[in-house]
Amino acid sequence: MLIDFRAQILPGMDNLCPSHLTAIRRLLLAQQAGVDVLVAAPLLDLDQMPAALFLKRRDAAAEHLELLLQEGMPRVAVGAEVLWHPALEREELSALCTGDGWLLLRLPDGRLAEEAAASLERLQKQVRGVIIAGMERLSEEDAQRLFAIGCRGELSFSALSHHHDRDRWLPYLEHGEIVALGSEPGDDRHAYRKLSKISRKLDGALEAVMERAAEILKTASGE
Repeated sequence: MLIDFRAQILPGMDNLCPSHLTAIRRLLLAQQAGVDVLVAAPLLDLDQMPAALFLKRRDAAAEHLELLLQEGMPRVAVGAEVLWHPALEREELSALCTGDGWLLLRLPDGRLAEEAAASLERLQKQVRGVIIAGMERLSEEDAQRLFAIGCRGELSFSALSHHHDRDRWLPYLEHGEIVALGSEPGDDRHAYRKLSKISRKLDGALEAVMERAAEILKTASGE
C-alpha cells in the first residue's frame, strides 16, 4: 500500500490547492503513480484562522472533493496539518487529529524553541500521539530531542530522494520513529516520481513505514 500522508487536494482551502482543477490533476497524478490513499492535510495557522472556521471550511471542501472522485482514484482520508501555536493546547484537538487521534504538527522554522518543546510534551497527553510534519526541516539535534520525548515524524518524498539524506533518515525509518511520508506543496510534477525512485531504494523500509501510516489511519477509516 502507498499512502501520501500530506496531500494538498482540498479545493479552495488555500492557495496550495486553489481550484477543483488543481484537485483533479493531483488525484490523477496520484492514481497514475499507484497511490492507494491520500491524506488531505490542509494547513491550519491559528494566527490566520480560528479552528472552528477552519474545520467548517475543511469539511465543506471535503464534500466537494468527494464529488470529483472517480473509480480507480485513491481513497481520501481527511486530516489536518496544524502549525504549532502557544494557544493550541486550549483547542479541542480531537477534531484536528489525523487518523486514530494523531496530531500532525508543523513546527515554526528555525531551532526548536523551549516553549514549543515543553508544549509538545503536554500536547502528547491530550492526543494519541504527535507526528512532526516535514521532519527533514529540523536539525539532527532537534529531531533526536523530539523522538526522545515520544514524538514521531513524517518526511516528504524528496527528503529520501538523495542518498545522503536516505543515509541520515534510514535508521529512523527502520526503528519506527518515522511513521509516514508525504508530498510537498506545489510539487505536482515531481512528487510521485520521487516516490517511485525511493521505492526502489528503500525496499523493506518503505513497506514498513507505509504499514505504520496505514495503522494510524485504520480506526478513522473503519477498516
